[in-house]
Amino acid sequence: MEIVELVDGAPASQEPAKLRERSGWLSRVLERNRANRFVLDPTTAPVETLQILGDREDFALLEIDETGRPVLHVLPGMAGELRIGVCCMSVEHMLADPALRDPELGGARLPLPYGARIRVVCGPRIFVARVGGPPLMRTPLPAAEPSIPQLLHA
Repeated sequence: MEIVELVDGAPASQEPAKLRERSGWLSRVLERNRANRFVLDPTTAPVETLQILGDREDFALLEIDETGRPVLHVLPGMAGELRIGVCCMSVEHMLADPALRDPELGGARLPLPYGARIRVVCGPRIFVARVGGPPLMRTPLPAAEPSIPQLLHA
């Protein structure tokens, strides 16, 4: 699963965050840059996001649960949608669905299938994620140096 945070319409980092199930100590050692939770940190969040997060010390927007399945968590005040193929479900509908309600969280919890695409708006921040499929961000290829025939015809 890949997650990209957008700030003012541009990615907040050069690389997307990647979540992967951690099954043992060896995977934790070899895959230090991989995590099993994407956490919204209130210490760096703007005021609008803090109002949504409330008094939580941290909030896992996305995580890989103990069964290895990706899960989305949303709170009241968030917006956006989940898309699976041509089907779409808004965050508002997730929060209203009693089957998705998570009383501990105070919001909704939704397991995600392969191919799910997510866009969540939390204050001024936008998070986009994809479970499987092509990468969310493509790194630009370095410019190729011109070959000799290209130089001759320039």
